[in-house]
This record gives sequence, structure tokens and C-alpha cells, in this order.
Amino acid sequence: MAIELLSDYRRAPPITTKELVRFTPDHMKEQEDAPVFLLKVPTVREKIAFESAMEYEGLRYPQDMELYAVLRDEIKLQVVDHEQPGLLEILDEAEGIAGQGETLSNELTEKVEQINRTLRPHSRMLGQLYADRRRYLGMVWLLRAQMFLAGIEGGGDNVPAIERKNGYLTDACIDAIEDRFGNGTITAIGQRTVLMMMPDEGERKNSESLEPSPADPETSTAAPSLPTARRGKSLATATNATLN
Repeated sequence: MAIELLSDYRRAPPITTKELVRFTPDHMKEQEDAPVFLLKVPTVREKIAFESAMEYEGLRYPQDMELYAVLRDEIKLQVVDHEQPGLLEILDEAEGIAGQGETLSNELTEKVEQINRTLRPHSRMLGQLYADRRRYLGMVWLLRAQMFLAGIEGGGDNVPAIERKNGYLTDACIDAIEDRFGNGTITAIGQRTVLMMMPDEGERKNSESLEPSPADPETSTAAPSLPTARRGKSLATATNATLN
């Protein structure tokens, strides 16, 4: 997980673009011939190139305030009038707390996710928001590793050779690293580069608070209290297969 990985390097000494950073994921350190991944500290130009690559790939992570805004619109569109005030009041409370930079209580978080679980199967906007989140988390670590992994030391036999094309590790090289060292290796490498780039506050918040594969709201086992669709049809019927 990102939080555990990054916390190990919180007090690391300053690094410069003239040196390679040596990195071994925690779960590999006890191996007899653990690999050491050599990571390039990006220059100012390379940081700009990374940001440009993010833009080119169309990567964005919609924040919770955007989620609340979409939920608000969907409540007004899909939920019967007499149930809307109570649901909108929940969102008002969540937005107020989040807007002050504070953390929602578990109870309030669950209430918001109950609304989310109910409306999401019927909302193209919610579907797009979560698709954007998944794509971001699937690509951002890969892109970092492709740009800043410079070499591999150790690792025993059959260590993949570093192959680059147009400044990026090739897809074949990435696949070979994952095959040799296990799924999640590229993600760990990408996460380690966050501290090397001296991220701004927004990027740091994303990298430290988000897991590579965040749990979807519908995975919660709590039984939601389901609002009723505006057309008089209970959303419980429409979503029963999804929630169970």
C-alpha cells in the first residue's frame, strides 16, 4: 500500500539529479538475492515531461468534492421528491467537513456510500468518474516507472534487460519485470518516485491517501437504505443483483 511504502522514506536525506536512488521493495528485502532498482531523480525538464505525459494520457483523479457534486445532481434527477431533502442534507454535511480539510466519520462515510451504491448503476456520470479514478491509479505508477527506472542490480538469474523507446521503458520490458519479480513491482517502483519528484501538496495527498486498487463503494457489506426512483420504481429492485 502507498502509505506503508512511502512512510519508510519520510526522513530520507536529500537527493540530487546527479545520483541514482537505490530501491528494493520491502517484501523483497529478505530475499537471498534481492533486486535493487536504480531510479533516476528527474530534472526540472524531466518533471515537465512527466506532467506533459500525464496530460497526453488524459490522466486525472476526480476528488471527493466532484463526487459529491455528481451525487447531488443524480439525487435531483433520479430520486422521488420527498426523499431528496434527507439525502441532500447528508451531502451538505459531507461537503462541509471535506471542504474544511477534515475527515468524515465512518458513519457519515457509510451514508454517502449508501447513496453512491444505489445511484451508481443508473448514472453514466458516476460511472465515468470511477472509470477516471481507476485509469489514473492504473496508469500513474506505470508512467513513473517507465520514465525513471534506469537499471536493475542483483535479482538472481534471468533479470530483464532495460529496454527503452522514445524515453520510456517498452511494454515488453515492463511485462518482463512483472513476470520476473511479481505483480505489483512496477507499482512499488512508481510509488517510490513520488518523493524523488518533490510533489506539490495535491499530488502528495493523492499519492499518500490512495491505494493502487481502492475498494469500490459497492464492496461494503452494510445493507443500504435505498431511495426510491422518481418514476415510482424502487431502486432496491434494480440494484438487488449488484448489491448482493
